[in-house]
Amino acid sequence: MNKSARYYLTPQAVKYLRQLQLDLDEDILAGRLREKGKSSDFVDYQVAVHDAYLDVRQALGDDVLIQTASELAETEGMIKPYPALYVRDKKMHFFVELTGDQHLFLVKKRIRKYLEHYESDDWSWDSYPNVRIVRRLKGDRKKLQAYVEEKMDDNYLDETDIVFEIVPRAVTLLPELIT
Repeated sequence: MNKSARYYLTPQAVKYLRQLQLDLDEDILAGRLREKGKSSDFVDYQVAVHDAYLDVRQALGDDVLIQTASELAETEGMIKPYPALYVRDKKMHFFVELTGDQHLFLVKKRIRKYLEHYESDDWSWDSYPNVRIVRRLKGDRKKLQAYVEEKMDDNYLDETDIVFEIVPRAVTLLPELIT
């Protein structure tokens, strides 16, 4: 399939990690047991999440906290389904949505979901994180930016409320600083 080798934890590896008595969430380990039956699209998405994680880590350094969707499962008030990454430090925080080649309809639906989540006041921290939507094609980014502007106007919101960034890579531009 012209793809590099990809791996998952075997049941023996999960058993070994449990025996080590590391501080690992049991739900996360249990989820690893079902990974061998996942589709190639799922694997591609997980590889993209890992690449984005590495990009963010390289750009922002080791002091930034980067959480994946499985790590966000314990966080109360978090948007569901969970974003690919939630990045934060003392000065900024943002969600990363990896849309890959998803149909634009699905990405627009996700934008509406963020707007609903913002307006629901489920987010209990100081300010709502920027939403960084990663989209490779420039034409798609323009369409999504126009859609965001339209929906923000429809909901009487501006960039002081919630910020959407439609970007080609997870760390192309640094997000706005939290004030």
